[in-house]
Amino acid sequence: MFSLCSRISGLPNLGCTGGLQMKLLHDIAGMFFGVGILVGAQVDATAATITFNGGITSSSCRLEGGVPQQQVTLPIVHVNHFSGVGSTYGFKDFDINLENCPTQYNKVKIRFSSCASAWATQWSDGRCREGLSTSSNLFLELRGADDVLMKIGAAETDSRSFQINHDGSVSAPFKAGYYAPVMPVKVGNFAVVIGAELTYEE
Repeated sequence: MFSLCSRISGLPNLGCTGGLQMKLLHDIAGMFFGVGILVGAQVDATAATITFNGGITSSSCRLEGGVPQQQVTLPIVHVNHFSGVGSTYGFKDFDINLENCPTQYNKVKIRFSSCASAWATQWSDGRCREGLSTSSNLFLELRGADDVLMKIGAAETDSRSFQINHDGSVSAPFKAGYYAPVMPVKVGNFAVVIGAELTYEE
């Protein structure tokens, strides 16, 4: 599950509601604020004018079709595919398709911000495991479409930007798979809850 926070680049985090599940869950209903400053032309020792311009929009990104959740099913793989510490396997392409994004912004930046479940464990190098999974020594690894690791919980620089189309839609491709930080890997089910942050950019 991904829970999504939305904010505007350069402004504080305005919070979030809902989620996306990996299993992708999402339901955002936020208010977003922008502020501009114009300094008046008449500036001297006795007078100055500062005008504050802003705006409020009720528009925020949501999953395509307005559905509350989108399922992403990773393949069931054999334990023998994990040959040693740090081995990966079973990667699957998936898209986060958004609509209703505010078109006054050009791009939306997506960052996987945290392991969102109270039972989750986050590996130090940016992978995540759900504590309720019955498999052991397996973590979720997320990558961009370029196959480069996207560390969960990393700084804002470890993110991807996507164009907001004129109709407010966004298509954001990623990859997800299994990562074995220690051995041996033991059989069982696997599910992970991930927090994702959206930042709107000019």
